[in-house]
Amino acid sequence: MSRRDDEYEPVTDPSASVPVPDTDPGLEPPTELAVPAFPEPAPEAGVVDTDPSLSFPLVDGPPTDPQAPAYLPEAEVGEDRAAAPARPSPETPRRAAPRRQGAGAAGARRGGPRDASGRRRRLRMPWEMLFVVVVYLALATGVWYWAAFESEPARIARALAAGEAVMGEDQGHSATTPALLEAAEHYLEALTLDPNLQTAHARLESIKWRLEERGERIPLELQRRHAALAARSRYGNPRTATLPMSADERFGLSTKAEFVGRVMRWLGVGFVAVLVLALLRAVRFRPEEPPPPSVDDRGSAAY
Repeated sequence: MSRRDDEYEPVTDPSASVPVPDTDPGLEPPTELAVPAFPEPAPEAGVVDTDPSLSFPLVDGPPTDPQAPAYLPEAEVGEDRAAAPARPSPETPRRAAPRRQGAGAAGARRGGPRDASGRRRRLRMPWEMLFVVVVYLALATGVWYWAAFESEPARIARALAAGEAVMGEDQGHSATTPALLEAAEHYLEALTLDPNLQTAHARLESIKWRLEERGERIPLELQRRHAALAARSRYGNPRTATLPMSADERFGLSTKAEFVGRVMRWLGVGFVAVLVLALLRAVRFRPEEPPPPSVDDRGSAAY
């Protein structure tokens, strides 16, 4: 009956282990490298470094700086540190170099307006342009209101209203003679603008009757003016009642010429206003130039 391998007892006798000689002819014994011995420098004659006060501290600074002194006295170290600017340490983040001047224009071409540093610039509300536009509209409205020509219908309506106010509600029965003559002047003014106003002709006839009732005669000048205006109207000449009215009677050539001249003047004022707005826009949205690098910034200039 065979035994397993783990059942054998281990050999504890040191004499039982037989050394195997190294008989491989290809292996050579290692050779020791010869290390040259450097002689220690001999101390200078007559100098003994035994005084601790003769040792000076090193100055902080990069080891590659050729201008940094190796050893300085304590007093000189303090003066040098106070006069020289602080050098940035390797852990301190360096300042970003300024971008080129043309970077803003290139960024504006790629994706909207940008400032000198390349950041996208937000469009601000041009309040100066808005203020100029509001002032221009206010001035234009005021000048147009005070200098605008009065249309014929408005003048006719105003003359008729003035005559009716003088005549009163009783159609001139209680009005005095000067008041009746004043009302006749207003009606004649309305007929001068439009001879075909039957209302004005009827009011003049009633004024004649009121003056005849009071035993007064109508001035000869008023009678002639009324007769001339009646001859020009359809009221005085029924045979011309079907004739069409000319456009010049409502809107004369002089009025048309005045209107065209006024339009041309306002166009000139508008052109000047647009030019001012363009100049303001150019000044407001002028690209900002990057600030020049500071001369005192030695740290950013050196690094």
